[in-house]
Amino acid sequence: MDQMERLRDIYGLLYRASEREADRIKMAVNYLQDNKLISREVGAEVSDKAEEMRILRTDHFKAIKEEKDAEAKKAHEEIGAKVQAWKDKWYKELENE
Repeated sequence: MDQMERLRDIYGLLYRASEREADRIKMAVNYLQDNKLISREVGAEVSDKAEEMRILRTDHFKAIKEEKDAEAKKAHEEIGAKVQAWKDKWYKELENE
């Protein structure tokens, strides 16, 4: 459970960092366009690339999180099955006494 919580925390941090990076790039593009340092076309290209990279990062982080969630669920189920087998064994022992 601790590992699952840490995974969620890490995912959240990475997601927010990715979003902030995309926002900073967009703000920089707006600044450069407003001050006529780059054209609207160049700004649009940079903004599009920034959005592509944001989506790529988000998809990558999400895929890793889903993979780790699946691993954690499998481990949880395996542990649950072992605990249940142990309980069943001890219930039988108690019945036989």
